[in-house]
Amino acid sequence: MSVQIQLRRGSAAAWTSANPILAQGEMGVELDTGKFKIGDGSHHWADLIYGGLIGPAGPQGPAGIAGLNATAPILYDSNTNTISLENPVDGIIVDGGNI
Repeated sequence: MSVQIQLRRGSAAAWTSANPILAQGEMGVELDTGKFKIGDGSHHWADLIYGGLIGPAGPQGPAGIAGLNATAPILYDSNTNTISLENPVDGIIVDGGNI
């Protein structure tokens, strides 16, 4: 005798629209994204975090320096919010503006 187990499923838009409370341990799958959430019996879909082995993305770091092609190491001092070149090469001009 075979047993078939099916999980609660729907598109990401359908989950967002319905925003149900999943029972404790109940899994809901977004068919279009492959992401899933596991219910705790009290929080709505929108308030649950996605499950899986990869956690949520962290905050984006500050923008890097664009357009500078130097062989000298570039140093950034977060205390003074300044950049400098270690052993600058002749002919390279570094703008002293904010990062």
